[in-house]
Amino acid sequence: MQMLPSCVGVASRRIVAPTVEGASHSRRIGAADACTRASLRRTAMRWMLRATIRLGAAAVGTSVGVTSARAQPARPAAEVLAAEEARRRAILANDTSALSALISDSLVVTLADGSRRGKQEEVGQNRASDRGIEAWDASDVTVRVHGDAAVVTGYAQLRDTFRGQPRRFGFHFTHVWSHRRGRWILVARHMSGRRDL
Repeated sequence: MQMLPSCVGVASRRIVAPTVEGASHSRRIGAADACTRASLRRTAMRWMLRATIRLGAAAVGTSVGVTSARAQPARPAAEVLAAEEARRRAILANDTSALSALISDSLVVTLADGSRRGKQEEVGQNRASDRGIEAWDASDVTVRVHGDAAVVTGYAQLRDTFRGQPRRFGFHFTHVWSHRRGRWILVARHMSGRRDL
């Protein structure tokens, strides 16, 4: 790394610079000129470093990977994560009303075995009479926002009792959210790689 000159004890030096005609001329640079240039370089380097750090922090987002298409602000991604969390809490609490409000009437769910279901079945399987959930934990979550659509990917681990059968399993998921009338709603969900734990 090139060391910048200190402003203390800088001797004057001669530089050679080309003229318009291509000939060269020389002039003497004094200590004040060298210090001013060194100070400007240091200031510029500090600003570039700060800008790089800010851009890096914006790219990383939160502890989960948050990215957005066309460098959109992080706010939509944070709103999608909040909707994901609201869905998770509704499932844990068997709150079918809250869950229904977060889901599009045209929801399409594709399960790990390839079968499909809609909103009515999705909400219905979370009734307290059918399912008791101990844990629904997600990891490796990434949000990608594309205008009024967002794609959330991650890995989930569940512990529940479904119709009297205790279960513990993990799976990869993809959730597609749509921004409608000022809020995010789930329009599609896909599970894959389900394995018992």
